[in-house]
Amino acid sequence: MDTPAALVRACIKMMPRLQAEEKLDAINVGALSSGDVDRAYRMRAIGALQRKTLGHRFRAKKAGSADLAGMGIGMRTAPVTPPEMPLSDVSGACDG
Repeated sequence: MDTPAALVRACIKMMPRLQAEEKLDAINVGALSSGDVDRAYRMRAIGALQRKTLGHRFRAKKAGSADLAGMGIGMRTAPVTPPEMPLSDVSGACDG
């Protein structure tokens, strides 16, 4: 199986960024293990690493009318009308 050229180019383009992230992670590990960082920073860093272990979980943004129009989907909004009250509720509402 051949790897698509676009995928190889994307990996090569991302390599400096990945190397920089790995170096920053190594620096953080050293700083965290030395005990020289304050507790708040240490807790934020550990929390960030724990979130990383869960993987990327993105919440989908609700599509608006402009988003749907961009996909070629038309949207109509129905007028909102208040629900009708039963006659038994109407007579009690006037007793005040």
